Amino acid sequence: MIGRAYLWGLAANGQKGVENVLDIIRGGLDAGLMGLGRSSIGELRPEDLVIPPDFTRTLGAEKP
Repeated sequence: MIGRAYLWGLAANGQKGVENVLDIIRGGLDAGLMGLGRSSIGELRPEDLVIPPDFTRTLGAEKP
């Protein structure tokens, strides 16, 4: 989920840089959950997602 962000933090400021990146990501997740009225990821429900009608994809299906 965090991709290369932790590597950028590591290159910029070592362990403290990685900790800063993780704090920023955690803060974003917490803010998103609070905006949905949830206190943890485990409380998320399918109705919390907004998926455009043309965004669906069947897993394992061939790409058109």
